[in-house]
This record gives sequence, C-alpha cells and structure tokens, in this order.
Amino acid sequence: MNEKTPAGKPSFANLPNQITVTRLVLSLGFFVLLGIVGHGTDSETRQVILNWSTALFMLAMFTDFLDGYLARKWNIESTFGRIADPFVDKIVICGSFIMLTTISDLVEPWYPLTIVFREFLVSGLRSFIESAGVAFGAAWAGKVKLTIQGLTIPSLLFYEANFIADSAGTKIQEPMWPGLTAPLYWLVIALLAATLISTFYSCIVYLHKATKVLRS
Repeated sequence: MNEKTPAGKPSFANLPNQITVTRLVLSLGFFVLLGIVGHGTDSETRQVILNWSTALFMLAMFTDFLDGYLARKWNIESTFGRIADPFVDKIVICGSFIMLTTISDLVEPWYPLTIVFREFLVSGLRSFIESAGVAFGAAWAGKVKLTIQGLTIPSLLFYEANFIADSAGTKIQEPMWPGLTAPLYWLVIALLAATLISTFYSCIVYLHKATKVLRS
C-alpha cells in the first residue's frame, strides 16, 4: 500500500477512508446516546450513558488521528479522504455541541451556532477558492481549534456524567470523586472559553488567507 490514489479517482477501499466512514458511524451512535439523555433519564442511567458517550467520542477522535496518519504513512491520500475527513469532523464537532445544549446548562443555544457559522463560512470560502483551481488547505489555527474542541467535549461529558444529576445542572449529592467537582468545573469552563476563542481566531486566519488569495 504505497501508491498514492490518483487525483480525481476517489477510493473507498483503502483503510484510511474506511476508518473515516467508521468515524461517521460512531458519531451517529454517539448522537443517539446523547439524544436518549436529552429526552430525560434517571440519574444513574444518565451517568452510564454519558460515560459511554465520552468513551465513544474519544474513540471517534482517535480514528480522526489514525486515518490521517495512515494515509500519510502509506502515501495513499485520496480525493475522497481529503473531502470526507473534514466533512465528518464537522458533523462530529458541530453535532456534539448542538446535542450538548440538551443535556448541559453550561452550553447555551448560541454557543453551537457560532461554531456552525464558522464552519459554513470557512467551507464556503474553501469551495469558492478551490473551484478557481487555487489550493486552500487547512491552516494551523484550524487544527488547534479542532484539538481544543476534541478536549472540550469529552471533558464536559465526563463532568456531566459524574458530577451532575440532570440537564438543569443539579449536582450529584455524593459524587465518586468529590474533590474533583470544582477543579473539573473550572477546567470545562476554561475549555469552553478556549473553544470559542480558537473558533473566532481560526475564522479570522482563514478570512485573512482568503483575502490574500483573492487579491493575488
């Protein structure tokens, strides 16, 4: 497996692309679990489902690293992978933050809207510029943003699972790790803030990059 997939000939058969598709399937299962919690469950069931959701999300994010790593290592990067990988990432991240509004009082409805708006804006810019035959690849700021988002979501899920009894924010009276309640809460708040900052900053980076390309 050392031949690069020819441009313009999408390959669904190579392993990295199969891993990307697997991540999409994992995300659907993840959304189903969050949907169950969002519709209301008892505290014990909520804890179990959210802990499983945390593990499932982390597995999905690991596959995001794995498919790119294997594609580069085996030199089998393909058109399908280049398009599908960021597309699935957007589904996982945007869908997660949208679903989190139904299970956590820490995520207000406006929060995922800012993330979705940024993704649509950047994707639109990329499509417009690349349609003119100009490369418009991912910027480092976008990768940093995705990394922070990938830390924020499981941290929030873990906090909600093990320290919060319901979507109204009622704290579990006797959590398994009582000493972690406050530190984890502030960690989640910091990560949510970092996600928002990196979202805006990466958007500015892409807008600046697009402006330079369009002027050249």
